[in-house]
Amino acid sequence: MAKKMSSIIIFNILLLLTTQTHAHNVTRLLANHPSFSSFSHYLTQTHLADEINRRTTITVCAVDNAAMAALTSKGYTISTLKNILSLHVLLDYFGTKKLHQIRDGSALAATMFQATGAAPGTTGFVNITDLRGGKVGFGPDGGDLSSFFVKSIEEVPYNISIIQISRVLPSETAAAPTPAPAEMNLLTVQNDGEKVTLKTRINTVKIVDTLIDEQPLAIYATDKVLLPKELFKASAVEAPAPAPAPEDGDVADSPKPAKGKGKGKKKKAAPSPDESAFGDSDSPAEGPDGEADDATADDAGAVRIIGGAKAGLMVSLLCLFASSWLL
Repeated sequence: MAKKMSSIIIFNILLLLTTQTHAHNVTRLLANHPSFSSFSHYLTQTHLADEINRRTTITVCAVDNAAMAALTSKGYTISTLKNILSLHVLLDYFGTKKLHQIRDGSALAATMFQATGAAPGTTGFVNITDLRGGKVGFGPDGGDLSSFFVKSIEEVPYNISIIQISRVLPSETAAAPTPAPAEMNLLTVQNDGEKVTLKTRINTVKIVDTLIDEQPLAIYATDKVLLPKELFKASAVEAPAPAPAPEDGDVADSPKPAKGKGKGKKKKAAPSPDESAFGDSDSPAEGPDGEADDATADDAGAVRIIGGAKAGLMVSLLCLFASSWLL
């Protein structure tokens, strides 16, 4: 029993260690460093924090509040800010030790901006170079090494590393205005700080909660139903006006089903010998369409009656044969 309990305890410890190794929360790690509160805030606003938390082996190049103030003062939209900040998320682990031991003195790291597919060529890569005097420079591929390593903020070895760099990485591609919504779109997304609204030509709704936000699926709760103009017209389509009622005396006679025999003289197929035995009750009623229907119905009735007579004759013969055999 004691051996079994020991095995369970060891298993739980290993499970806890595994969970701690692969789980991290970038905003929670930055919460202990108030000088990076603005950077952390915009990671949340752009939903980059969620994408970072889902990844392992990642490096976040953070900038302090002063550098973020200079960035946000330029009036970028939230989509453009996301592109700029995603250039600061490296898809590899670079701790302090690794930064000063880069093979061949330089490395090219892919970023989350490159992973979006919005960066043409290699503009979504960051060049990291170990410079003389212990400095490590950062810059977009093909650009200047204008930002430098300052210090390590948080490190979870080989899982996530958060480092401080001296300034925001300059990138004309990342800072380019995002294209406006196409005219074919049914709605427009507007972001005003923490308030996100969806607007159509009929009404505007507000996003009140995030239910699921995991690529490639995002589900949000809104305060009311969206009404796209293409699906919900402002006014109901007018129904066509009814045709004018005919004047007295002009009403056309509508066909009525005949009762018994139709009006007028109509030719009827000659009755078969069997019809006299069964009567006229089984013959079909005459249709309203004239002589052709009458003839067709009469012919069908004749065939049905004759067939019934033949079947009755066969049954009678069988009964006679069975009676003679029994006798």
